[in-house]
Amino acid sequence: TDRIVMPEAKQFFTEADYWSTLLHEMVHASGHEKRLSREGITKSSRKFGDPVYAFEELIAEMGSAFLCALLGVYGEVQHESYIDSWLKVLKEDKKALFRACRHAREASDFLLQSSEKAAQAA
Repeated sequence: TDRIVMPEAKQFFTEADYWSTLLHEMVHASGHEKRLSREGITKSSRKFGDPVYAFEELIAEMGSAFLCALLGVYGEVQHESYIDSWLKVLKEDKKALFRACRHAREASDFLLQSSEKAAQAA
């Protein structure tokens, strides 16, 4: 199914942790083939350590950071498990960070536009 499943907010250490995780997952969802059709969602093996998976995780984390800043959600980023994979991607492709920023911005814009459309419809 095309949906995001999250633990209950009370299962997170802080409210900011909940929101940053939800936004991270929403950025992933924006990559669905019916939306922005990103390779890391549509074609990836989605295995931890895979370069395409690592790149998608970088996009999702950056998109979440962009949206958290815009929405005033402040907390700690705790994704140490991904850092080695991100570093490998960044070392192998000098333009990866710029591409990840572009995809994260596109995802953030997509989610914000979708939110505005939903608010107007209500």
